[in-house]
Amino acid sequence: EAALPGAVLPLADDERGAHVPGHSHGPPSLVYGVGGPCLETSTSQHCAVRRRLTYLPAGYTHALDYVGPTQVFAIEATPATIAALGLSAFEHATPLPASLYNQVWALLLRLGRPEREAELAEEAMRLWEQAAYHLGARFPTWLPALVEMLHENWHRRPSATELAGQLGFSPQFLCRTFK
Repeated sequence: EAALPGAVLPLADDERGAHVPGHSHGPPSLVYGVGGPCLETSTSQHCAVRRRLTYLPAGYTHALDYVGPTQVFAIEATPATIAALGLSAFEHATPLPASLYNQVWALLLRLGRPEREAELAEEAMRLWEQAAYHLGARFPTWLPALVEMLHENWHRRPSATELAGQLGFSPQFLCRTFK
């Protein structure tokens, strides 16, 4: 576990078949996992998840069963970060876009350099700011279904025409809106 201004970073390394019993996240957290997938059981769902970066609100409770080996870490917001970004307004677990992964990796790479704590804190705050932006953005209600279709069919690359047909849109509308 590493501490820095703006975040605390608990790390976990779970083997294939590992079970993480029900637990609650105290403050809002950005949870990043590599590996998996895992089966998540929460008060609102029981499903397989493959997402890499997820926002979990304060008090979010869930249990996890890992199908494959996984490494996970959480960036827990401090009270100052919560207040500055209005994070308490976001009450649902929300997958965040892959465009934030580079920021996560920049933060991870700085963990090994304690002499650069100020840079680490700045990097964590930039990530939180970007996450808050995405949490507050208005996305089409069908977007999560599209992302799920892409994840389920990664091995065969469905066409825009096929995806649009499944969602009831024209390919042009789908591409324009998705962009």
